[in-house]
Amino acid sequence: MTLKKAKVGDCKLNCEFLGNKIGQQTVYLKTQGTASGKHNFASYLSLSLENNILCLRQKQGGAIKTLYKVDMFKLEDDKPVSVPKDKRAALSSELNVRGRFAQNSTTAALYKLKAFKKKRQKAKSVKEGAKEYVPEIQIQDPGDVKAELTVKGSSLTLTVNGQKLCQRQIKEQAAGGVALESAFGGFGQSQRNIADDVYDGAFKDLVITSPDGERVYYDNRLPGWELVSYHWKHFWNKVIDWFINNL
Repeated sequence: MTLKKAKVGDCKLNCEFLGNKIGQQTVYLKTQGTASGKHNFASYLSLSLENNILCLRQKQGGAIKTLYKVDMFKLEDDKPVSVPKDKRAALSSELNVRGRFAQNSTTAALYKLKAFKKKRQKAKSVKEGAKEYVPEIQIQDPGDVKAELTVKGSSLTLTVNGQKLCQRQIKEQAAGGVALESAFGGFGQSQRNIADDVYDGAFKDLVITSPDGERVYYDNRLPGWELVSYHWKHFWNKVIDWFINNL
């Protein structure tokens, strides 16, 4: 979707990507030309969340360059667990469960002993070079991300969820349009439950200003009474959802 009235050069983008981890949401800045498909603008600067991986790209002269890329799981995981340690924990838990439902106390004690030995078994950590355990993404997992991207000349700064992740130089681009793209990134079809509070591919509080914030190029936030009305309707929807689930 192209925002027809928006045209930006140097700018600051603020946006909250709301949706599930399986999916793709992209904001294109400084677009030139028209797009008949994904990434088909002649040139652009884009910030994208694709199956929980954040990507910052620039397209110029027909070539697409990835400026920054990070797995949001690894970014938010301050205590990484290795694959061997996760496997050890899983086997230990399984043995404990088997012991809990054993037919007699002797068998239960045996399983408990095996679980204890398995838990104390040496397993390589991530720091020791083992591969980090990354769980499979489930279709219903929410993947909300707040991003701020500032572009001024050849200087770019990216902040995500309050963390400054990238500050670098880029090739300068002429002012251009703004476009949004959202698509399901998994398998099958995404179905939304009537009481589900997670919306696929929503761009919340999308605001694009000049780098100093003095000039507003685009703002999709609801103003004044529209915002009050939105929150009031949202409250009543929650009440209705509660009755649906509990009566």
